[in-house]
Amino acid sequence: GAQIGPYSVIGKDCVVCEGAQIEGAICWGGSRIGRDALVKDSLLGHSVEIGPNAVVHQAVLGNQTAIADYSRL
Repeated sequence: GAQIGPYSVIGKDCVVCEGAQIEGAICWGGSRIGRDALVKDSLLGHSVEIGPNAVVHQAVLGNQTAIADYSRL
């Protein structure tokens, strides 16, 4: 399953797919974290899409940002 770590906030209607990890991040409503993705120490705006196997670390992403599969930020 997915892992939601300490100091994380998940907004309304967010989807966290199997194997995804969120640590110390804020995800506003409607965002989707893809399978096996990692979001750490970051702020995600509304309706952000993080592709499968992507890594987002210490980033601030605006509303409706899309991060491609296997990306590294």
